[in-house]
Amino acid sequence: MPLSQLVTDTVENPLQRLGAFGLFLLLFCSLSRVTDYFLLELHLPFLLSIVCCMMALASQNILAAFKSRVGIALLAFSFWLVAAIPTSVWHGSSFNVVFDGWSKSMGLFVVTVALLSSLRQSSRAVRVMAVAFFATAILGLFYGKTSDGRFGLDHGLYAGSNELATAMVEGCIFSLFMVNNPKSSILVRIASMFAIIPLLIILLNTASRAGVVALAVLTVMTFFHYSVRGKITLVVIVIVGLFTGIAFTPGSVKRRIATTLTQADASTLRDEAMGSKMQRMYLLKRSIDLTIKHPIFGVGPGQFVVGENDVALKEGRRGQWLGTHNTYTQISSEAGIPALLFFVASLFYCWKELRASERIHKSMQSPDSGEHLAVAYTLKLALVSYVVFFCFEHIAYDPFYPVVAGVIVAFSRTSRLLAAQPAQNVPALTPLSIPMLRRPV
Repeated sequence: MPLSQLVTDTVENPLQRLGAFGLFLLLFCSLSRVTDYFLLELHLPFLLSIVCCMMALASQNILAAFKSRVGIALLAFSFWLVAAIPTSVWHGSSFNVVFDGWSKSMGLFVVTVALLSSLRQSSRAVRVMAVAFFATAILGLFYGKTSDGRFGLDHGLYAGSNELATAMVEGCIFSLFMVNNPKSSILVRIASMFAIIPLLIILLNTASRAGVVALAVLTVMTFFHYSVRGKITLVVIVIVGLFTGIAFTPGSVKRRIATTLTQADASTLRDEAMGSKMQRMYLLKRSIDLTIKHPIFGVGPGQFVVGENDVALKEGRRGQWLGTHNTYTQISSEAGIPALLFFVASLFYCWKELRASERIHKSMQSPDSGEHLAVAYTLKLALVSYVVFFCFEHIAYDPFYPVVAGVIVAFSRTSRLLAAQPAQNVPALTPLSIPMLRRPV
């Protein structure tokens, strides 16, 4: 079998192709949240979840996720969440967080790994996520609202400005893949470049400092990755997108974002934005205190707000009733340090899987190598964005990271299957022969 065919069709069969199609629909609905506004009566996410589970079982690939170190780490994290329920300060609420919240995110991880059976399907999954997050941006333009200076959708997962900011940054990353992908047509490249503009408009309106920091980190990473032409194009995209976004951003939002990088005097502390920054610092310190007091099982999954309020009442005041604004301390304070170690281990192993996949595709010459290297780099950017976001947001149980982790594991698994094939007499790729590294952004 030719190497190019192995690259694109590794262990793919008709049943899994059908399952992958169902998975793409599920990912689109789960990430875009368009079903929060349209076709509600059909319960599409629920029905698609059942179909995908049945397809994964029929393909006999349902356990593929747990043959990776990423899957083992996330499975250990899941078990520890369950073990933390009996010691929770509110058993029933923790039970719902684990079995009605995290279980769905973990299920997405499992079926994503099971149903992405080829490198081509992994590439398509990245495209689907690009379209899904762009659809979220369009929803934001029509159904977004501002409350207390923060912008979000009027209901659903993206009613929270931080969650919406996460989706917008991910949308920028995956849209950039559409621009970089050597297989993209010129029309797709141009459309993807323009798609970044509404994503940035919504991102800036969320007033998410985490989103701004993540975008800055990713821009620097991407800038040093590309050639001179690519650097120039990237700068143009960012400048045009940011200036357009700023033009549609209220002054209060701009002041809020500015507090990320500045210190303030006593008079400025009275400003709402700086007050929010101080509040975040208080919540961070309190989450660390609760971690120290409950290092093994925490105060219970999803129960930081209750634990913080209990401590505040003992001190003679009311609690904040807000999340930690930090995923790492959210996990450690709610489920203990072991849960945090399992979660961080999954991030570390995702990075290692991507590094190994890059080495495989750089060592081979095929018409699809450029696309596969673009997929690997895009997933790297997405992983780094989550590492940054986790420092500013409490999104431990949301589906964002598990979905990307599932694509990473599936992509790495099919890449290793390719490497295990009999050696081909093909020259190794050099930096100049890799389309992604020599094409402009």
